[in-house]
Amino acid sequence: MGVVRSVTLSAALIALLVEQAEAQPQALWSADLLIGDAYNFYSRTHIAHGTLGERSFDGNYETRGLEGPLHYVLRVSRWRDDRAWEVQLLHHKLYLENRPAGADSLSVSHGFNIVTLNRAFELNRSVIRIGLGPVVAHT
Repeated sequence: MGVVRSVTLSAALIALLVEQAEAQPQALWSADLLIGDAYNFYSRTHIAHGTLGERSFDGNYETRGLEGPLHYVLRVSRWRDDRAWEVQLLHHKLYLENRPAGADSLSVSHGFNIVTLNRAFELNRSVIRIGLGPVVAHT
C-alpha cells in the first residue's frame, strides 16, 4: 500500500509541475538518473526479538550500492532562472555489519525509497537542494 501511495503522490506532483510549466513556457525541464553508492553514518540500532530479548547498540551499516538492486536516484526538475521545483525518488538499502551475538543477519536489502519534493537553487555553478517527503521501506 505504501508503494502505491508514493507512486500516486509522485504522479500528482509531476502533474502539478507539468501544469505549471504549461502556464510558464520559459521553464526548462530536466531529468536525471544517478547510480552510485552512499555513506551511512553510525546510528543507534534497537533490536527486539522474542527469543534474544532487546538490544541497543551503535549500528555500522553498508549499502553495497553497486550490487543489485542498485542504489539510484530518479529526479525530474522544472527550472526557471536559477531555481527549480523537483520530484525525486531515491532508492537505498542497508546491511548491518556489526551484528550482535545471536543475530545472523539484518538487512533492508530490497531497500527503501525516499520520495521528495525539492526546491533547488543554483549557486556559483553548484546546486543546493532542500527536500521533504516520505520514506517507504521494503524490509
